[in-house]
Amino acid sequence: MKPNEIEYISLNKLIFDPQNPRLPKNIDSNNDEEIIKYMLRDASLLELMRSITEIDYSHSEPLLIVPNKKNDNYIVVEGNRRLAALKLLSEPTLATVRIKSVNDIVDTKKHTPSLIPCILHKKREDILDYLGYRHITGVKSWGSLEKARYVEQLLKKHKIQGTTEDKNRILANMIGSRADHVGRLLSTLKLYEFANDKAYFEVETSEKDIDFSILYTAIGYKNIHEHIGLKKSGDFEIEKINIKNYEFIFKCLYGPSKKITESRQLSDLNAVVGNETALNKFKNDELPLDEAVFYTDKPLETFKTFLEGAKKYLLNARTCMDSFIEPPEDLDGIIIRIRELEKIARSIRRTLEEDED
Repeated sequence: MKPNEIEYISLNKLIFDPQNPRLPKNIDSNNDEEIIKYMLRDASLLELMRSITEIDYSHSEPLLIVPNKKNDNYIVVEGNRRLAALKLLSEPTLATVRIKSVNDIVDTKKHTPSLIPCILHKKREDILDYLGYRHITGVKSWGSLEKARYVEQLLKKHKIQGTTEDKNRILANMIGSRADHVGRLLSTLKLYEFANDKAYFEVETSEKDIDFSILYTAIGYKNIHEHIGLKKSGDFEIEKINIKNYEFIFKCLYGPSKKITESRQLSDLNAVVGNETALNKFKNDELPLDEAVFYTDKPLETFKTFLEGAKKYLLNARTCMDSFIEPPEDLDGIIIRIRELEKIARSIRRTLEEDED
C-alpha cells in the first residue's frame, strides 16, 4: 500500500485508535464492545449508520490509518466514529446498548461496506497536524476535553521546551489558535486529571458526567485560579496547587449539591472567592451563593441590598393575600412571624436613630 494514496482496506483489518482523545481513560481501548457502547450513547452514531446503509460509504471521507506494529492490521487514527458505524453494520452483535435500534437499521440496510477507503501514513504523529486543523480550528470541532488531550499529545510529541509562555505560543502556532486558549486547555486538563487521581474528591461522578468546559471557564476568572494556586489561567505547571481550595472549587462545580448550576454564576463565585467574609459565609453553608455575593460589596451597599430584598418579599406576600378566600389555617403562626419581622424592623430603626444622635 502506497503512503498518502487512497486504498481500499478490508474492514476486518481496521482497529480503533487506542490513543483516541475522545475516549475516556476508563474505557478499554482494546475492547471493541466497550468502545462501541460508549459511542452509541450519542444517537448521531445511529444516524451515521442509516446514512451509510442508504447511500453507501462516502469515498470523499477516507479513514486515516497507520500500520499496527503488533500485527498486520491498521489503526484508524482519524475516523473512529465512522469505523464504529461500519463495524456495527457488519457485526450488530457488538452493540450492548440501543440493540433494537441497531438491529432495525441492519434489517433494512441497502449497503454493507466491506472495503473501506483509507489513506496510509507511516506513523501516527504524521496525522497530528491534520487533526489539529480538522478538530480544533476546522469544521468538525472536538469538545474541550478532546482538544486538551490532543494539545497535550502535541506537547509530548514535539518535546517542546522553554517557559510555559513559550510552550503555549508554539502550540498555538501549530494549531492556529491563541496562546492563552492553549494554556488554559492544558491547565484545565491537568486539574481534571488531578481530580481524577483523587477519585474526584469522593464526588459520585464520572468523566461522561463532568462538564469539562465549566472548569475551563472557571479558571479564566482571576480570583478562582489564584484561589486554586495558579499564577494565571494558562499556568499548567500545577505543582503548587492548593489541594484544599481546589477541592472546594471542584465540589462547587460538580458536587452532589452543586452550588454552580450555570456558567453565569461563575462570576458570583469569583467575587465570593475574592472576599474573605463572603467566602467564609458561603463555605460554612450559612448562605447560598446568590446571598453570599452581597457580602462582597461595601457594608452599606450590602445593607441596602438586603433592605430592598426584604421590601420586595413583603410586597409579594401582601399581593398573595388578595387570593385568600378564607383566613389561613395557620393564622396564629403567621401573626407570630409578622410580629418577629416588625421587631427586627424596629431594632434596625432604633439602632440607626441612636447612631444619628
